[in-house]
Amino acid sequence: MQKASIVAFAALVLATYGGTELLVEGRVRLASGEAAVAAQVMVFDLTNLQRGPVAQATTDADGHFALPLASLDGQALPQGFALGQNYPNPFNPSTVIPYQLPTAAHARLEVFNMLGQRIETLVDGERPAGVHTAMWDATDAAGQAVAAGVYIYRLHSAGVELTRRMVLVDGQAGTAGTGLPVSVGEALGSAVDATSEPAERTYGLVVSGVGVVPYVDATFEVRAGMAPVEFVVESVEELPRGKALTCGILGDVNNDGQVDLADALLVVVFNLDPSITAPNNGNIGLGDVTDDGTVNLVDLLAIMTYITNPLDAFLPTGIGQAATRVNWVAGPIRQLTNDAGVSIGSNVWSPSGLYIYFDGEIDDDQGVYLVSADGSWVGRSSIFRDDDDLHPAWSPDGTQIAFTSYRADNWDIYVMDADGSNLRRLTNNDASDGKPTWSPDGTQIAFESNRAGNWDIYVMDADGEDEYLRRLTNNDASDANPTWSPDGQKIAFQSNRADDWDIYVMDADGSNLRFLAYTSNYEGFPTWSPDGTQIAFVSNRGSDDWADRYIYVMDADGSNPRRLTNNSDYDHSPAWSPDGQKIAFVSRRAGNDDNLDVYVMELLGSCE
Repeated sequence: MQKASIVAFAALVLATYGGTELLVEGRVRLASGEAAVAAQVMVFDLTNLQRGPVAQATTDADGHFALPLASLDGQALPQGFALGQNYPNPFNPSTVIPYQLPTAAHARLEVFNMLGQRIETLVDGERPAGVHTAMWDATDAAGQAVAAGVYIYRLHSAGVELTRRMVLVDGQAGTAGTGLPVSVGEALGSAVDATSEPAERTYGLVVSGVGVVPYVDATFEVRAGMAPVEFVVESVEELPRGKALTCGILGDVNNDGQVDLADALLVVVFNLDPSITAPNNGNIGLGDVTDDGTVNLVDLLAIMTYITNPLDAFLPTGIGQAATRVNWVAGPIRQLTNDAGVSIGSNVWSPSGLYIYFDGEIDDDQGVYLVSADGSWVGRSSIFRDDDDLHPAWSPDGTQIAFTSYRADNWDIYVMDADGSNLRRLTNNDASDGKPTWSPDGTQIAFESNRAGNWDIYVMDADGEDEYLRRLTNNDASDANPTWSPDGQKIAFQSNRADDWDIYVMDADGSNLRFLAYTSNYEGFPTWSPDGTQIAFVSNRGSDDWADRYIYVMDADGSNPRRLTNNSDYDHSPAWSPDGQKIAFVSRRAGNDDNLDVYVMELLGSCE
């Protein structure tokens, strides 16, 4: 069984005065008594969480670690000049701009419009070496609100000039809900500006290990001369597999009933290692308090603001309150194949969820391949023929496979037993039939066909008897890629009947046709989640390039669309795992324009 990388936490309060020497040492072990070997023990400055760990150590073969903290009295200086991306971006009505100086120097940070006209000067003076931030509230030098659009910000210091772009949404006429509120931006500015050193600091200690259940102690105090500490963690292999999809309190990722510092630490470490899960059967997806589909540092800032002032009027709606609706947030993404030459729309999970089948070509060998869900093995499937067979689809009970084949010099639909025996041809038409998909009860197969002169959706009984063949759509445009809802009551598909590709849904008998995703962008390849509440699909929303593709998910009624991937290199063909916890897809994101490869994305349950 593959072990997941999960993080155990102990939030520590360290008091450091002058040059006091502190040493945190101890041992990390499993409840079974075995040592947690090669675990990372990291310390974070809680006044500057976004900078990452400020000190760390690794456990030895016995699980021991020794972490000297004297270095924390002095901040490590940056190695060069840097101008960070503003956050949030896009923003409204304010944003924070991070920058760093390796030595004390005069710094000038200015904002320009796209015509090169200076709008505002944010910094103009001597600054010590270190990490700094400046906040822009979308006003000009006269204090007047500026219009929405793209702006340039430029840092000039010691002969170095660095420039970046940022996007203001709606100008100050917009609402705070589209970006980070002023109060949160101010909180961030005070949290990450290294120019003011507190006389007394607080730190968080994080123990990250492989295959352990998170441990949290938010009241552990460190002091000079303290005795060695011991962290006892549970093995993840001793727990039930899978993630709970129950909802909780928005922002309470560790499920302890409150939004506090431990939740902020979880969000920080999730940004360092997206494979972590939350303790106490928690839900890292609840950290998406800004509802942008990701758990990121903007959420961290909002959580920190909530901890300081839960009544702040500009906090995201619902933070600290019970969340009731399950949503999805993208987790870590793994590449399963490398230069596989995968065909678009070909990936499908085996009923067990252990393998993903795809049409592809590896080393000039074309055929149906399968790759293990952890990417550890990939190879040809022996039950399909070279070149001739495409688009395998398992029956709901896993005993049969329907597929498209050119075995009789025409594209038709065939079915065989799961071991490759008992082959039967289900369609026999001079036109092309393809993309079979089973009804949930296994009695019917929907497919696409151009037998009437254009591509439409048909359905037949699973035995292929012609008298039960029905044409469900009848349009001069193309209808394609049918997919059954898990209750068998509906079929979703894509169509270009409105001059571009959109997603539609109809009742299983072809009646009651309606839009699900109807935009001026490309929308296609719908696929239902196993519980029937969500539909994943492909879209180029958010891009002016028609060739871009991203994976989106929406509620089954077409509402609440959310973008799961953020890569312009052609993410395509989503397929839900049988347990609903992952989505496989194909992409060119590895940088090879000639090949699509198979990827799998973890899904984190998020609630609203």
